[in-house]
Amino acid sequence: MTSQWKRWLAVGTGVGIEIVNPTPAIVGVLPAQVVADVPTTLAVQGTNLSDTTKVTLAGTDAVFRSISPTSLEVTVPGGIAAGATALQVTTPFGSVSTVVTFAVNTGAG
Repeated sequence: MTSQWKRWLAVGTGVGIEIVNPTPAIVGVLPAQVVADVPTTLAVQGTNLSDTTKVTLAGTDAVFRSISPTSLEVTVPGGIAAGATALQVTTPFGSVSTVVTFAVNTGAG
């Protein structure tokens, strides 16, 4: 994804200013595999995450906390089915998705 750019001209100065609206990126999720229907917190690593406004897993809103511009803590919502699941992070400047795999919860302890 490319960043969105806005151009401004400081009136009377002849100086151009470029303001970058950085799109988010995900570079990793830990743990990479979790058990379905077991309360889990994911550590999402990436860039431009501090302005996150929404996180979803399989289209379901997830509770999240911004740790830093490069890190989010995401609580997996209940009812997520086993298998490959889309994790989407949304900021005012765009959205980005990655896949998290949920293993089958056999109930064995």
